[in-house]
Amino acid sequence: MNPMHARRARGFTLIELLAAIALFGILSAMLFQMIKNGLDLWKTGETRKESIEKTTALIDQLASDLSMLVSEQQPGAVDAPVRFVSDYGLFDLDGDKAEEAFVQRLRFVRACPEERFDARLRSAGETAGAAGTSDDLTVGGGAAARAPGGLAEIAYTTIRLPASKGTDPAPMKLVRMFRTPIASADSVFAQNALDDVKRVLQDGTVMADNVLYLGFVFWSRDTRSWDDEVNSPEGPLSTWDSTRATLLDKNGPNRFLLAKDKTSLARADDDVVPRFVRVTLVLEQDEDEARRLFLGADLPASAKSMRVSDLRAFETGSRAHKFVKVDSEWIAYTDVVAGEVRALRGQRGTAAVQHAEGARIHFGETIERTIEIPVYREDWNDE
Repeated sequence: MNPMHARRARGFTLIELLAAIALFGILSAMLFQMIKNGLDLWKTGETRKESIEKTTALIDQLASDLSMLVSEQQPGAVDAPVRFVSDYGLFDLDGDKAEEAFVQRLRFVRACPEERFDARLRSAGETAGAAGTSDDLTVGGGAAARAPGGLAEIAYTTIRLPASKGTDPAPMKLVRMFRTPIASADSVFAQNALDDVKRVLQDGTVMADNVLYLGFVFWSRDTRSWDDEVNSPEGPLSTWDSTRATLLDKNGPNRFLLAKDKTSLARADDDVVPRFVRVTLVLEQDEDEARRLFLGADLPASAKSMRVSDLRAFETGSRAHKFVKVDSEWIAYTDVVAGEVRALRGQRGTAAVQHAEGARIHFGETIERTIEIPVYREDWNDE
């Protein structure tokens, strides 16, 4: 019998079958890994795309509000001053009863076109003796509120409700507040108006839940470059007070370099409004449990490097600092040395504090935009 015919009659040997099965398994595993990597890459891209779109939409809303900014006092409106104020509030973000993080807030007066097309605002002031105010356009108001008078107060801030000690304080809520008429008893400019986070949450609209950072810097009459140090003679300013009479701290985060004194509050001719506002908004990237990173060891407040659970997520090689958030502290990093990430502690208005092993490391999608103020005002007549 021909040997080839004999082999066909016998079929495949056990070794040949096992080899074929093993080869099939290897090829299947490789194909599965390729598909998985492709899906992971697609998911990461879609997540980043959604995060960028959401962040962009939030800044679009802020830019829309700023485009309607009013910078000059209305004739005869002595008791209803228009203002543009950005300052810092000090908050306890981790539930330990100690205030450790500065949160920036922005408040201003803008035109109120909603008065023309929103039925609730059109009816405001129709009731005799109406004394109420209208807040967010989805809440309350109506005929019991006073007429808007063509103006509205807007406030943007980030908040976090008090939580038990040990909970992750990094993600916060971005809240937008709307109030009309301006200069009411519950004005957003009233003292401590934005310090009560429960009230802010009740009166405002939550625009996003996973905010890691909201910050503003301002182009003043002396600014020459965004790249200069903030609050330096030719750099942008981190605070603003259009009246030049309320942010009068000589030192600290609420120092305004163009401030004068309390008498300036009654003068509208020396008011100042920035030409540009640069907004930085960081939203946390939505990632599954498998992609989350944690501290690999305790991180003392004085430490200059940190050990992490996975180094692959840390982009290095750029001169520009990149940022992560651990608990309530922002940390900048530039490179990785000896298996640890070099860290610059206490960034973006936060304090360097100790963090425990296993603390979550938060990454965010950062969008930065420069918004022009059409009605900016400068005063070059200072002595």
